[in-house]
Amino acid sequence: MLLILLFGFSSPGSFTHSVSEVSAVTGVATLCSSLPGGDQAGGIYPTKGGAFVEDQKVANLIFCGGGTSKIIATAPFTALADDSMTGIVTTAHGLVLALASDDNGGFWLCYHATASGCGSKSPFIFVDASNSGNFCKSEHAGFCNVHSIALDNSLNVYYVDLANGVLVECLRGTGSYSSCNNLPASSAFAGHSPNALFLRGTEFYVGDGACAGALWVGTKSSLTLVASLGDRIDSITVSTDNPQKSPHIYLGIAGSCNSVPAHVLDYNDMITLPTPFTAPGDLYGLDKALQITTSFPGAAYRLTDSS
Repeated sequence: MLLILLFGFSSPGSFTHSVSEVSAVTGVATLCSSLPGGDQAGGIYPTKGGAFVEDQKVANLIFCGGGTSKIIATAPFTALADDSMTGIVTTAHGLVLALASDDNGGFWLCYHATASGCGSKSPFIFVDASNSGNFCKSEHAGFCNVHSIALDNSLNVYYVDLANGVLVECLRGTGSYSSCNNLPASSAFAGHSPNALFLRGTEFYVGDGACAGALWVGTKSSLTLVASLGDRIDSITVSTDNPQKSPHIYLGIAGSCNSVPAHVLDYNDMITLPTPFTAPGDLYGLDKALQITTSFPGAAYRLTDSS
C-alpha cells in the first residue's frame, strides 16, 4: 500500500539544468558516455546487450551498449526534439518503440525493433494533423506538448501534456491515431505540471514537473495523489530489479529544486540508488532494467538496486 508522504514544497524549477559532472560509483555501469554528434539523450528502453536511447535533439534511435553508441534508425521528420520513449512487445509487430516529440506535437513508431534498427517505421504522426487540425488547437495552450509517452497492448498511445496539464489518449484505429481525447483523470493535475508517465497494465503512474514533485497513481478515469516529494520528477518506471523481486516505483528526480545531485529514488523503500551524478540534471530516461539517461552530457547508465 502506498503512503502519502509530504516532504514540503519549493518554487518551480528550471527545465535547463544539466548534469555537469559524473564520477565512478560502485554498482553503476556505463552503457555509453556520449551520443553521436554529442547530442542530448532522451528516453530509454532495455534490449539485449544495452539499451535503445532516443537522441533528444533530432529524435534518431540510438543503440547504447558496451561503452559505445550508434545510430540505428533515423527519425522520419527532421525538425524534432524528443524527451520520451517507450516500448511494448506485441505478437504482430514484435517490439514496438514509440518516440515522442514535445516540440512538434507528435510521435513516431519503430516496429520489430532490434539492436540493428527497425524492421519498419511509421511516418511522423502529428497529433493535430491526424485529428483534422482541431484537437491541439482546442487545447488550453492552443497546441499539443507530447511530453512523456506510453503504449498499451493495442498500440494505443497515451501522453502527458506539460503545457496543457492533461493526460491524453490517442486510439490507434487503422494506424492513423485520429481519435485523441483528454482523459477524465486529467482533473487530478489542477495546479500541477505533469511531466513523467509510465503505464503498467491499466495502471498509470504520473510525475510532476514542478517543485511540488507530486506523484499520482491510478487509471485513465481517476488518478490519486500518493506523494509530494518536493522536487521535479523527470521519469518513472516500475521494476522488479531489486532484492525483493517485487514491483517497486522508481523515480528519476532532477534535484534542481533543492540544489542536490540528480538521483533515482526507490519510492517503495525510500532509498536513493547509487548514481554517478554530482549536480542537478535532466533524467528523462528511466526504464524497467533501471537504466537511465542524462541530457548533458548525453549518456546512459545501468544502475543496481542492492538495498
